[in-house]
Amino acid sequence: MTVRSRGVIAILFATALWTSLPRMFQASMDATRQMPHGYEHRRAQVLGPFHVSVQRIRATLRDGEAVGISLAQPERDMGAAVFANYELYPHPTRFYASLDDYRRDAHDPLQPKKLVRIDLGRTGEARLLSYLDVRHEEVSASPVIRELNASAEAHREWIVPMALAIDGAPGNAYLTDGVLVSDADTTATVTFFPSNESKTFALRAREPLIVRDVVYAITSRLEVGWLRVTSPVPLGAGFWFVNRGAKHAVQLPLFSRVPQSPQRVAGGKKLWILNPSDRAITVVVNGAPLPIAPRALATLGSAAENVITSSEPFLAFSARTENEREIFQWP
Repeated sequence: MTVRSRGVIAILFATALWTSLPRMFQASMDATRQMPHGYEHRRAQVLGPFHVSVQRIRATLRDGEAVGISLAQPERDMGAAVFANYELYPHPTRFYASLDDYRRDAHDPLQPKKLVRIDLGRTGEARLLSYLDVRHEEVSASPVIRELNASAEAHREWIVPMALAIDGAPGNAYLTDGVLVSDADTTATVTFFPSNESKTFALRAREPLIVRDVVYAITSRLEVGWLRVTSPVPLGAGFWFVNRGAKHAVQLPLFSRVPQSPQRVAGGKKLWILNPSDRAITVVVNGAPLPIAPRALATLGSAAENVITSSEPFLAFSARTENEREIFQWP
């Protein structure tokens, strides 16, 4: 080796030492400071909040309880998921690259009921959620319709004739999205029927409030029913029936009062009849009486043409599906 080569090597070594020495010194100081602490404290300091969150989840699990590891974006979240799998041992785990993977295992008696959610785009921590919690996050974060426009007409009370949060086959889900707007700061209470569960939202003047997956936001479960929206001041509103599998949405008509009897409704696959009152009513459908429970949304087979009558307030409509798209008929 020539003198010149030795000089070049010495310069490179000195450069590497000069740039790495401060980091080496800092690492040594950090290690010295951690020496008095226990093993778990040192791991938390070195590995950060993700490790802490997984350990917090692990502490809530029963001995031997299985959990699923749910990834929001596998290409981004897989490294953290593998680390969580290691940290959760000896708890049995299953990886789910999507919610559809989880739904395909729905009839497996060994399917985990709890999911360790890894979504590094939302948070750097792991979270213990249910399938329904993850579903609500996903449908809210990636809506079929992004711009929701409220009606120009405003009322203190609206009836939304259908509202739902249900699953179809894997790859599909049905839900209701809505928007509310007021000219003044106010509140709006959205009540889901027939269970009579409600949630109150604060509105800022002329700032539309978008509520994604509104039924689950109120009930925290999958249900089918209808909504009543009330406010101290007139509200503009808009609500949509959303079919995520077909990436299709239908804006629903809103009613400040139900149409008068008789109501004539063109045929569909199903006929729906809504009782908005707190008492049972009887309607006559194509000549046949039908009792309907308080605040219920009843369904029955539809004729080609339907005539519905009652001495009490009600709302009738029909629905059918064509080419994976919902078609409603209103009185």
